[in-house]
Amino acid sequence: MTHTTKTRIVEAALSLFVRKGVIQTTTKDIAAAAGIAEGTIYRHFESKDALVEHLFVANYVPLAKTLDTIQRRSATTMRKLESIVRHLYKMFDDDPTLFTFMLITQHDAVDKVPAGTTTPVAVVRKIIKEGMKQGSVRTMDPQTATHLAVGLILQPASAQIHGELSGPLSQRANDVVTALDRLLRP
Repeated sequence: MTHTTKTRIVEAALSLFVRKGVIQTTTKDIAAAAGIAEGTIYRHFESKDALVEHLFVANYVPLAKTLDTIQRRSATTMRKLESIVRHLYKMFDDDPTLFTFMLITQHDAVDKVPAGTTTPVAVVRKIIKEGMKQGSVRTMDPQTATHLAVGLILQPASAQIHGELSGPLSQRANDVVTALDRLLRP
């Protein structure tokens, strides 16, 4: 029963956070959407902020591990980045609510990730740094290169969220991979 209730809270919160925004969503809204009393939320989460943190960290950290595993299967820098783009875009197509939540909350919630934890951005940074050492990525500031690459990857998802692009995001992967290649090629 507890697991079911917690799952209903998480699912309701996720949907509301994406639809209304984290700040605009109240625990009363979450309780109504989950079909529970508002106080029940506090049996599972200390506060709305704790719920947001849980949702973000519980998905962001495993995503980093998945991306790291995926990139290890490829031999070249561009194949590694391509595999990440394809995975992320499939993730968006399969669960746009979760992807949107992670994208819209990342700036506030990423500070809640425990220090030393591998993040998706750290995985991309590692790939780019290795590419620079191998000579397959042009020499530039690794932090700048990482954030330019992450921006190229995430901007189409952001445009999709805001209705500026339509159709499956995975159909845009080839264009994004080409843009990454042009950005990073020596």
